[in-house]
Amino acid sequence: MRKTYMLVISCLFILVLTGCQEKTPPGLIPELSEVQSLYVAEGMNTGVVSKVMDADSPSGKEIIEKIVGWLNEAENQGKVGDEGITMTSMPGNVLVLTLTDGKNIIVSTGQTSLLILAEDSIERWKLYDEPLMTWLAYGWKEEIGSEP
Repeated sequence: MRKTYMLVISCLFILVLTGCQEKTPPGLIPELSEVQSLYVAEGMNTGVVSKVMDADSPSGKEIIEKIVGWLNEAENQGKVGDEGITMTSMPGNVLVLTLTDGKNIIVSTGQTSLLILAEDSIERWKLYDEPLMTWLAYGWKEEIGSEP
């Protein structure tokens, strides 16, 4: 009885230390060296987008480093199931990261979290990172600027 009790406590301790949340699939959060450029689109169908920030420019590199850092620090809230909100119905802003292989990673603001989707995947994941949510809500306009 005592051995079983100790085994259960040990397992719970290991789960707490290693984290028991679902892991974001590999490749969804890009490495810094994989990001070629990014831009932000305001809301759905407003036609307002930011300037494209390229990794080759100093200001673009700085912003890309910040975004990738926030994505790496984001709390994974799990995969969005079929009953979840679709990307096209999201009312918020959309961040598009273009990778060096030409694929895109799309991050969209929701009401309480971010949705992230790889262009070549049907799986959507919910993330939470307050600095990134704030920046994507309005900070990008101050830092990058927008074009109609």
